[in-house]
Amino acid sequence: MKKFAAATLALLIAFSLVGCDSFGSGGRKTRTRHHDSDDEEETEDTEETEETEATEETIEPEITEETEPTETEATPAPTEPIKEDGLFIPYTIVEDYDYYYNSNEDLDEYYSCYYDISSIRISKDWGLPLLADTVNAEMENREQYYREVYENEIAEIERNIQDGSPAYSMSQTSKIKMFRADACVLSYVYDNYYYSGGAHGSYGYSGETYDPLSGEILKIEDIADNDKLYEATLDYLAQTYSSGETLYEDYEDSVKAYFYDYEAGMNYNFVVTYDGLMLFFNPYELAPYAVGMIRVYIPYEGHESIFKRDLWTGAPENQIRPFDYFYDYETGIPTYSICQDIDNDSVIDYIAITSELSDNYGYDAISININGEGIPVEDFWGYSVDPYLLYKDGKVYVMILTTTDNDYSLTYLYEIKNCEIVSSSENSGRPLSMINPDDFQVYSTIQSVGTRSAIQTCKINSKGEIEALDNIYTITGNTELPTVVDINGKDVNTGKDVTIKSGSVLKFVATDNETFARFEDEKGNLIDVDFDNTYPQTLDGKDLVECFEEGAIVYAG
Repeated sequence: MKKFAAATLALLIAFSLVGCDSFGSGGRKTRTRHHDSDDEEETEDTEETEETEATEETIEPEITEETEPTETEATPAPTEPIKEDGLFIPYTIVEDYDYYYNSNEDLDEYYSCYYDISSIRISKDWGLPLLADTVNAEMENREQYYREVYENEIAEIERNIQDGSPAYSMSQTSKIKMFRADACVLSYVYDNYYYSGGAHGSYGYSGETYDPLSGEILKIEDIADNDKLYEATLDYLAQTYSSGETLYEDYEDSVKAYFYDYEAGMNYNFVVTYDGLMLFFNPYELAPYAVGMIRVYIPYEGHESIFKRDLWTGAPENQIRPFDYFYDYETGIPTYSICQDIDNDSVIDYIAITSELSDNYGYDAISININGEGIPVEDFWGYSVDPYLLYKDGKVYVMILTTTDNDYSLTYLYEIKNCEIVSSSENSGRPLSMINPDDFQVYSTIQSVGTRSAIQTCKINSKGEIEALDNIYTITGNTELPTVVDINGKDVNTGKDVTIKSGSVLKFVATDNETFARFEDEKGNLIDVDFDNTYPQTLDGKDLVECFEEGAIVYAG
C-alpha cells in the first residue's frame, strides 16, 4: 500500500488534533495517534506525521470576525449564560455515506470503499449564534475533509490496479457520539474507525467540548486544575488497571506527557458527562491494542476541588448515558457495563449487558445483569448490541440498539424498577446520537419509492415506547431519479399545481410513507406528488417503477 493509505490511517483519528502527540506500539513515542500494524518502521511514522500535520492545518476551522453576528441580526447572542435547568440544545444529524465497489476480472478479485460519516448542525435561530457558527464551520470542514479522503482512496486503489499492485478494500466511519447538549455544555466525541487490511482496523475517540454561550472550545484547563486532575488520573489508573499486565510498564510517563509535554495535552482526550469528566486513552496510547480504549472517570461530586467551573448543577434530569464496552478475548464474549444509582438508594448499582453469538452470527441470547443477578432477555434479536441507560420522567430504561436482516434497525426499551425489568417494548429504527428523550431523530429503513434510509423526529412516551412527533420521514443518501414520464404534483411553497417533465432529474427528499412523496427538482423547488404505498406502489396514479429510468427504483429484502 502506498504512502497515502498509511497517512490516511493517522489522519482518520487525528482530524482536528493539531499538535496532539500520542503513543504507538512500536517505539511507542511517535507523533501519530494510531498505526495500522504493530511493526511499522520509524521512518513511516515520520512520513505520517509530516503529512498529518500539514493536512490538519488546512482543515482547522477558522472563526473570524466576519462569522460573528452583527447588530442587525434577528437573533442576538445572549448576554448572560442560560440559567434554565434541563434546557437542551437542539441539533440535527447529517448523515453522509457511500459505498464504492468494483472488480478486477483479470485478477479475479474485487475491491471496495465504504464511507460513513455523521455531522451535526445547530440553527442560529435558536439563540446561540456564536456556538452555531463555530460548530457548523467545523462540521463543513469535517465533511469536506472526509469526502476528499474517500475520493483519494478510490483513486489510489485504481492506481494500484493499473500498476499491477494488489487491490485492497477500505472502510472508514466517523460518527458523532453525543454526551451532553444542554444549557451547561456541549460535549461529544468522534467515534472513528479505519480499516484497509491487516489483522485489525484502527479505532478511537476524539473529543470536542464547547461553551454554549461564547461558542468557544473548552480546554481541559478551562474546566479543571491540571495538576489535581493529573494526580486524580494516576490514582484512578492505579486502582483500576494493573501495570505491566494491562497497561504498559511506563504508562505513568505517557500520562505525564499528555498532561504536561504535548501542546494539545488532554484537550482532545476528554468528554463532559452528566457526572463529571471521562478521560480516554485510545488503543496503543497506554496499553496494547487488545486491551482496547482506557477510560478514566473523575466525578464532580466528591472532587469539587479539582474543578474550576461547575458544568453539572442544573443539568437535565432526563438523560441518556452510554454503556462502557469490554471484549473478553479469552471467552470471546463482549460485555457492556455502567455504574449508576438506578433505584435512588444512594448505592451505586452495577448494570451489565452480556451477549453470545448464535449459530447464524447474530445475538439471540443476551442478559441484563443488575448487581450480579442475570435477567435473560428472550425476545431480543440482532447483529449488534449498542446499550444505553435512559432516564425519562423519573423512570429508568435500558435501551439497546441493534441492526437486523437487510440492514433494518430495531431499538429495545426495558424499564428497570427496583433492579428488575418491569416492562419492555420493541421499536423500529435506531436513534441518532440521542440526548433529549422528548425530541430526537430516529434512523430507519422504509419501503417508499424503493428501499430508502430515512430519519424521523421522535420522543419516548409514557409507555416507554418510541413515538413519532410527526409523520414526515426525511430521506438520506443519494436519491437522484431520472424521470421518463411527465409527473403532476403541487409546489410545496406556492401551493400551485406543477408538471415535472419527462427527462428531469428529481431528488427524493421526504414522505409520509403512505400518501405523498416530496421531490426536489433541478431548480431547488420542492414538489409533493400523490403516492400510494400499497403494492404495487404508484406515483401520480402511475406505476412507480415506470416513472423513472430502468434500474432507478431498487428494493431490498
